[in-house]
Amino acid sequence: TIAANPLALDDETVLERVLMIAARRRLFVHHVTIQRFDERIAVSLDLEVEGEMTLGVAHDVASRLEAAIKADFDGAVEVDTHIEPLEGRELRGEEADPALTAKLEICLIRRADGLALLRDIHHVRMRKAGETFYAVFHCRADRGASVRVPHSFIKNDYKGYLEDRRPNSMGDPYAIASQVLKTISEVPTSKAAAA
Repeated sequence: TIAANPLALDDETVLERVLMIAARRRLFVHHVTIQRFDERIAVSLDLEVEGEMTLGVAHDVASRLEAAIKADFDGAVEVDTHIEPLEGRELRGEEADPALTAKLEICLIRRADGLALLRDIHHVRMRKAGETFYAVFHCRADRGASVRVPHSFIKNDYKGYLEDRRPNSMGDPYAIASQVLKTISEVPTSKAAAA
């Protein structure tokens, strides 16, 4: 049996070090945010644990991870961890109403019209699991664009410079869903109206 243990490099960034510490413990972290305050560093992260894990055990896992990060930085870091359930289960789903998917596609194409960064919306899929809808689409984008979403884009009624496909990481998901539903409810589904 061969076991690999990730090793730190001399020129690693704070983010790389945090991800390495979590990887060594076989923990999944995401949405890692690093802030510098004078000589101190603040790290905020989401830690995914098994959904059936008790809060006490999950807190212990998070505390050990935070202690390991602090030790790696000789205590010159503060760490805040948000614990989330790992969604490893399969959801029973079904295809969404084709008319709703068609409306969403028209809405996405209209929203992308005039954006230099985003074009050729295609392969739009919408599925439903319980009361939740999952929508996925492909598009072409400016390959030189950043992968960040400026807050101003979301706060400015989705007008301005769109740079990313992750509005959920920077915006209120309820406001985003509300805007999408409001918009697609107003879109006719006939091909003539889409032309």
